[in-house]
Amino acid sequence: MDRLRGQGTAVAPAGRLSREAGPVADSDNGPVAPRISSEGWWTIAAGAMVLLVASETTRLGARRAKHRRRA
Repeated sequence: MDRLRGQGTAVAPAGRLSREAGPVADSDNGPVAPRISSEGWWTIAAGAMVLLVASETTRLGARRAKHRRRA
């Protein structure tokens, strides 16, 4: 509330940050694959399967619609 009451007053500039915000990793230069857990790989694989099934369903649906148009 104090901050809202003093909106019209000048604010002193903040000091320098001691650390930058960002992702924390064990090694910034290493590959990402070893850091993904087993559960993470299963999640990635499940997502890929969902995309594959959705793509095939769309492809087959478009193919059927094309054949219906000709008839």
